[in-house]
Amino acid sequence: MKPTTFPGGPAPMVANTWVKDMEKIFRALPCIERQKVTFATFTFNDNAQEWWLLTQEKEDIVTKARFLEVFY
Repeated sequence: MKPTTFPGGPAPMVANTWVKDMEKIFRALPCIERQKVTFATFTFNDNAQEWWLLTQEKEDIVTKARFLEVFY
């Protein structure tokens, strides 16, 4: 599928494009909510990866809806 990687940062357009790319993949590959979060965060690198590691220490995010809430 070659998903877009997400480096993090304050650019809303980049974040929205990444979310739309992930949603397109999820429509093609049905999976449970936890798998969506795992797959999406697998594409993180740089600042996004560091943010996610810190976020996981505070909260166990298991649904796409909660992930998007925290992400935005």
